Amino acid sequence: MILPTSPRHSILDPEGFKWLIMSEQGVGKSSLLMSIQTYLTSQGKPPILILDPESNVALSGYVVPIIKWMDDLELLKTLQKEKPNFSWVGIDNLNMHYDMCFNTYLKKAGLDYPPEDYGKTESIITNQFVTWLRGVINVGIPLIATCHLNMTEVKIRGNPFNRYI
Repeated sequence: MILPTSPRHSILDPEGFKWLIMSEQGVGKSSLLMSIQTYLTSQGKPPILILDPESNVALSGYVVPIIKWMDDLELLKTLQKEKPNFSWVGIDNLNMHYDMCFNTYLKKAGLDYPPEDYGKTESIITNQFVTWLRGVINVGIPLIATCHLNMTEVKIRGNPFNRYI
């Protein structure tokens, strides 16, 4: 094996990635999303299209309020049809989008939670959610999303550990 004699320089294109910002609630994920928006527009780039399930008045710009799962599905159809000019699609609080998908499916299926079907229902719901998320990604606009994490204590071999879930 021949060792390198000079450093390799990486080429980082943030638009070539899908970004997920995860942390506990109240840390500033939505604020970070807005600061990226501010930076992009200051550079003369198109704004971020932000999907907001919380009706967060602190989010400014091109914000689509998402009240129910059908709003997410309708927005995906619109993005696929219109191919709008945005730098990024920003999904604020991805957890809430999943929760809306989950609750909509349970209601339509007439199921209580937790359904006692050994994970079959959760697998169907997760598949629907992932299909929607892949659809958003496949529109061709870079994706940046935020989600909440919760800290919980788990025991492994009797020893307590803190773990994000």
